[in-house]
Amino acid sequence: ISTAALCSKADLTVDDFALVNLEGNQVAGTKPRSSEILLHIEIYRAVPTARAVVHCHPPHATAYALTGTVPPGCLVPEHEVLVGSVALAPYETPGTPEFARTVLPYVRDHNVIFLQNHGVVCWADSVTHAEWCVEVVDTYCRTIMLASHLDAPLVPIPNRKAGDLLEIKKKLGLPDARYGLKECQLCDLPEFPEGLTVRPQDRLTEDGSTSVLEPGEVDEMVRTITDRLMAALKRTE
Repeated sequence: ISTAALCSKADLTVDDFALVNLEGNQVAGTKPRSSEILLHIEIYRAVPTARAVVHCHPPHATAYALTGTVPPGCLVPEHEVLVGSVALAPYETPGTPEFARTVLPYVRDHNVIFLQNHGVVCWADSVTHAEWCVEVVDTYCRTIMLASHLDAPLVPIPNRKAGDLLEIKKKLGLPDARYGLKECQLCDLPEFPEGLTVRPQDRLTEDGSTSVLEPGEVDEMVRTITDRLMAALKRTE
């Protein structure tokens, strides 16, 4: 089922829905289906247990997607169980087959995927549960943003306790890319190179790719920046 193209979600009626098969052909409904149904179809094909897909643009989660990053894990139990590690798919033009296929490397191990410069897509066994995932991940992102203003470091859930939450999640039949990892690895932030922007410890090479700075180089960069700042301050005295 797809909502009609160019239709306000706040004003939906029964007539605004279209029935689409797994080939992307509309088989019922008087209004044309949304072009982004292709994203939903790719997920249904890739994940047989997916019975509902919700794609939307919640502001706090989308803010992360705009920066090419995902929120850190192991901070809130509800998020760990219902969502867990979040994937980030690289940008493609919305509504195209290429856009729909960007989630395929991640969708089997993640039920929530951020779409670079676009929004979020979540899948579950029902529309209600998929919508829950949207609410949980957006609230989680907002909470992290608020906590970041408290002038104190975020304190993660201990790895051993994170393992307990992962066991609960496994019993619920929910996917997670961290199954099988060692306990000490559970709260490490996963990386999605195709979608992530350059991190502070990375540097751009001449061909536009990135290479990781060695610890000594990072220290030297910090010293250089500090020396330049101090010199600038002295000149203003």
